[in-house]
Amino acid sequence: MSVLLGIFEEERDRLHGAILLYAAKVEKLPRGALWVKKRGLREYAYLAYRVGGKVRFEYVAPIPSRKYQEIMLQVKERNALVTSIRQMRKDLRILERTLKNAGRAK
Repeated sequence: MSVLLGIFEEERDRLHGAILLYAAKVEKLPRGALWVKKRGLREYAYLAYRVGGKVRFEYVAPIPSRKYQEIMLQVKERNALVTSIRQMRKDLRILERTLKNAGRAK
């Protein structure tokens, strides 16, 4: 049983480190979602995000542009990282509960 507890503790430590690493990466990426607005005959991309209770729109670039593609990829990467962090936190809660219950069983 102690070998299994050791593995659980290692996994808990690994998850803590991974969450911190992913959170640091998330902070560097743009937050929000891309919105496309049509102005005249052209379409433009805006980054929409909340500040307090209000939604802010920040101009990015016209739609067929390199900057738009870069921001779109960064937003997708951020969303994937946030999803991974959520899953790791769920796993961490389960591990901590398991370790707590195993400590009582001793």
